[in-house]
Amino acid sequence: ELLQVFMGLGEYQQCKKLAIRLIKERPNFTPTFNNLSQVSWLEGDLNEAIEYSLKTLEIEEDNVHALSNLTRFLFIRGEEEEALIYAERLVASKADASELWIKKIEALSFVRDDEGVLAILKEVEKAKEINLLDYAALHWIAVAFYDNGDIKSARDYWGKSLQIDPYFSLAKANFDALDLPETNRDCPQVFTMDMWLSRKTVKDLASAVGKAASKKEEDDETFRKVVVDFFDKRPEIIRFVSMALSWGDVKAKETALYFSDMSGHPELLDLLKAFALGESGTDSSRIEASQILTKHGVFTANENVELWLKGERKELMMMNYEIYYGSEENDIPFNSKVMRLIERSMDALHDKDGVEAERYLRQALTKHPDNPTLLNNLAGALYMQNREEEAEVLISRIANDFPDYFFGQLTAARKAINAGELEKAIGFIKKMASKKKLHVTEFSALCAVQISFFIEDDKPEGALTWYEMWEKGYPEDPKLDDYAEQIDMIRVMGKIKNLVGDNKKRKKKKNKR
Repeated sequence: ELLQVFMGLGEYQQCKKLAIRLIKERPNFTPTFNNLSQVSWLEGDLNEAIEYSLKTLEIEEDNVHALSNLTRFLFIRGEEEEALIYAERLVASKADASELWIKKIEALSFVRDDEGVLAILKEVEKAKEINLLDYAALHWIAVAFYDNGDIKSARDYWGKSLQIDPYFSLAKANFDALDLPETNRDCPQVFTMDMWLSRKTVKDLASAVGKAASKKEEDDETFRKVVVDFFDKRPEIIRFVSMALSWGDVKAKETALYFSDMSGHPELLDLLKAFALGESGTDSSRIEASQILTKHGVFTANENVELWLKGERKELMMMNYEIYYGSEENDIPFNSKVMRLIERSMDALHDKDGVEAERYLRQALTKHPDNPTLLNNLAGALYMQNREEEAEVLISRIANDFPDYFFGQLTAARKAINAGELEKAIGFIKKMASKKKLHVTEFSALCAVQISFFIEDDKPEGALTWYEMWEKGYPEDPKLDDYAEQIDMIRVMGKIKNLVGDNKKRKKKKNKR
């Protein structure tokens, strides 16, 4: 009992000193070795943790705690076949242990044997010992039911888990998630991060990242190399990412994405690619994974990648932008007189006064006749006056004479969209979308024209994706309001479509029965 008190306080050296004394007095007392195994795990020494568990089994071959620990530790280390051998021994154990059922369910859950968990449940029910199960075991039973498509039983067992411990985060997260649409449901959340990574491992990682961060300013590659080297020395981290993406709780998944992005570790990027292209997790988490992959060059910017979204395969354009504020890199330093004219023209445009805006812009153009920004704004002023023919001639001129002028190309794209010439529009858009570094105003204009393009192309999901990216990248942009009503309608229609789809699925299930 004192060993466990020290363990709970994090006094691991005190634990070990006391354990050594106990071993001298009672060399075959298995709880001592089981506690030492846990201490070694908490200290980040997985190999030593396994050794202590094996020592326990030398003394007592069907010790349920040692068998459960070995199953978990070996699985964390990536030795799945070995882990399964000990899991089978545990399932077969008839040891007289108060936590026999709990340890069997725990181990089988760790190796993701749902059928095995449900088989143990039948034994528990037959023995009429359901009252011996704790909140964690009930949670893992719920997971097994959920994975087998029995949502009703899953809800029931997560509810039972919460009756024992109302603050158990895993059961609460899953129970609440059941009320969400399937595409937004992160379920089942099986494990938390601390079940996979010890405190010591996390602490050592934080230290390594801290040291690497001091070199990051000099070279991103140097930073990544330090982190990758650390991950290679701690294979349980690679293993954690693999498992967390599929079965971790929300925080574990977020950490797995962060580790992958921070390190750019090739093995982690491979795992991330499989996750992004798969069907587990939420739509938003798979999109985030695809963005990280684009950042690291696994996907190419502006490449269309087929992802599982809204319950079906859909193509999504990959994006990777660095957004900056301040002056635009290609700004021409106007003198104070011209700047005043530009400011007045912008005020007039904001007030929808095309005549006044045109007057100020033409004055500014006498000093800078070939400035594409002034010409582009003049086209806008002409549109406000319903002088469309003049405006469109000017737009074509800007697109031809200034092929690298961002706003001119997007204005030409919008003109093509309005004319229903989508192939022509995408040519202008792709060229500008290929830029990796965008001023915040360029980012705003690109998002706006992409939304218009996808709406015209009858691909509302694409419009929604760009709007959500716009919200994240430039949340204070007042131009978001111009599209809010259309986006709200797209979201409403999406919900209706999901409801119709869910009803069809229910009818199919009923027909099968």
